[in-house]
Amino acid sequence: FNSGYQAFIPTNTPMPEPTIDPFVTPTTTPAVANVRQHLSPLYELADSMIRPNGGARLLEAFWTDAATAGQTDGCRSNLPFLPENYVLPQIDREASQPLGQAVDLINSGLQSLRIGWTNFTFACNSGNLRGGAGQGLRDVQTAIAAFQAALPYLDAIRDSGT
Repeated sequence: FNSGYQAFIPTNTPMPEPTIDPFVTPTTTPAVANVRQHLSPLYELADSMIRPNGGARLLEAFWTDAATAGQTDGCRSNLPFLPENYVLPQIDREASQPLGQAVDLINSGLQSLRIGWTNFTFACNSGNLRGGAGQGLRDVQTAIAAFQAALPYLDAIRDSGT
């Protein structure tokens, strides 16, 4: 009587493993360079540092105050926002040498500003503003020059229509 139901009781049968067709080669969608997508964020990044109240111009003004007066209100100000370095995908760097150069210049300017603000904060805290002002001004002006030098590369990409 019970033996008829034995056929309907599940057993621990292993599940079959999926097989891979050896004649099918899996493909990925190839990455495509998109150089122009970087123009707007890079222009904005450079501009945000060198506009009158941007991180570079503020630091330049504070060091100028320190050099001329030996003091500055900048020591009581909050540090400006300094973004992380811009990350350019390798495919876009390879597609446009001018874009890579612009990114390298902007990132160099950002790195110089981070160091400059650290040095400014240290000079404020140590009471040695006048002593650090000469080097501080040279450093921030180098950062500003890097941002400005990036712009013609971006302009060339923008104007090329590619």
